[in-house]
Amino acid sequence: MERIRRRCGYENGIDVGAEGSRGGISLARKAGITVQLNNFSKNHIDVLVKEDNVNQE
Repeated sequence: MERIRRRCGYENGIDVGAEGSRGGISLARKAGITVQLNNFSKNHIDVLVKEDNVNQE
């Protein structure tokens, strides 16, 4: 999954590998976004996403 994510132009992300020869999931992100990984499995990736340069009220 990492190779595919990088080929699409995303240096940052979270990859969950496949079981066997197919499948797997990836969450790709742009620079400037903070991602806190909460939990993951072969079927989901649970994260909290924050943009770094956003004014919070």
